[in-house]
Amino acid sequence: MGSCTEWRRRADELVALIDEALNRQVNAILHHPDFQAMEARWRGLAMLVRASGRSGEVKIKLLSLGWHELARSMERAPDFDQSNLFELIYSREFGTPGGEPYGLLIGDYQFSPKEPEGGDPVGVLTQLGMVAAAAFCPFVAGASPQAIGLEDFRELGRVQDFTWLAGDPTRIRWNGLRGREDSRFLGLVAPRILMRSPLEPYDRRREDGFPFREEIAADGSSLLWGNGAFAFATIVIRNFIESGWFADIRGVTQDEIDGGMLSATELRPYDFGTESSGLSAQAAVEIRLTSGQEQQFCDLGLIPIATTYLSASAIFNSNQSLHAPPHYSSEHARQNARLAAMLQYVLCASRFSHYLKVIMRDEIGQLSDANSIQRKLEEWLTGYTLGNDDADLSLRTRFPLRSAGINVVEVPGKPGTFSCTVRLQPHFQLDDVSTSFHLIAEIPNPGQIANRPVAIPERMSA
Repeated sequence: MGSCTEWRRRADELVALIDEALNRQVNAILHHPDFQAMEARWRGLAMLVRASGRSGEVKIKLLSLGWHELARSMERAPDFDQSNLFELIYSREFGTPGGEPYGLLIGDYQFSPKEPEGGDPVGVLTQLGMVAAAAFCPFVAGASPQAIGLEDFRELGRVQDFTWLAGDPTRIRWNGLRGREDSRFLGLVAPRILMRSPLEPYDRRREDGFPFREEIAADGSSLLWGNGAFAFATIVIRNFIESGWFADIRGVTQDEIDGGMLSATELRPYDFGTESSGLSAQAAVEIRLTSGQEQQFCDLGLIPIATTYLSASAIFNSNQSLHAPPHYSSEHARQNARLAAMLQYVLCASRFSHYLKVIMRDEIGQLSDANSIQRKLEEWLTGYTLGNDDADLSLRTRFPLRSAGINVVEVPGKPGTFSCTVRLQPHFQLDDVSTSFHLIAEIPNPGQIANRPVAIPERMSA
């Protein structure tokens, strides 16, 4: 009997040692940077798929393209419009009859003035901005701490002033990129979001009986952090399904889950499990930003993921593009320039540009002169325009434009080619100033190639 008990004890010890060794091995795999990057990427994709649900209005397409492949492809192209990405995004869809223009590009990359893995991030971003502007399809990715001169976002509490970045000689090209018109179509999101809570400790209900425990570093560095661009895209998809529009993708209505707020099902809070009823739950963001830090992020051209007061929910209170608005002497003009650089309004203007391009493309050959095309487009735009500033949300959803204007002229020396200039002024959410967008495009006769369209916000004066 004693011998049997001893053998059982030794067997249990060996099983425990095996379990411990397996725990170390599985933890090493789960927390390897390459594996975490892969898991975070797939979980980010799962966020987008859940957000789109069964809606037939949203299509998600994947392009497996690592950073080095992207950088090499863009750098080898003689010009942006000869790159493979331009061919995929513009030529095969937006520039082709019957094509379906892309509404938003999400890149699972972390950008900064200097890419630690090599390559030229500023050059790549510059070309991505030109492709995005040509296709009227904003590109959104993540921002690393180096984008604002930090090694880690946890250093934010020790840095109060970022004005020195404007004069940093290592950021001359980065600041130059922010001054380009095309940078309105670029968005960089920070900080990172938690893609998965730590795996639950051993549960006796587990079929294989493996007592796994995920080991998490005290500073949270081994948690599964992912790109905040997925969270931004989730908000865009949800609002598009609800309204077909993008003006309401920031802020939140009291006691509602709308605007820029992420619900617990979209981005699950991290519950420490130290309190009952979820009182120990924390927002699934890498760091909680103060309102002042949010504003600093916006001033530096980043889209901040913030948190709500006394809540575990994450929220987008703003969506500033990478573009640095020009400095005007008039406060009114400065505010207008800031609004024109916000991605929500760039998305709105881009949506109209897609439809206008398709309508003009289809009408070429049926309407013989510029006046006929202009009347056709004016009639179409009128169906989306409502000049009443006091209209409720449902009306502003049906009529998203406050005013619109259009001018179509034949291009001199190019018979059958028309230049179209469109002015769009959306209803503005939570803003007390107004600006408008100018969309300029050339539509050729059949057989010709369209010149690149450019989105230029109108410069307003006081």
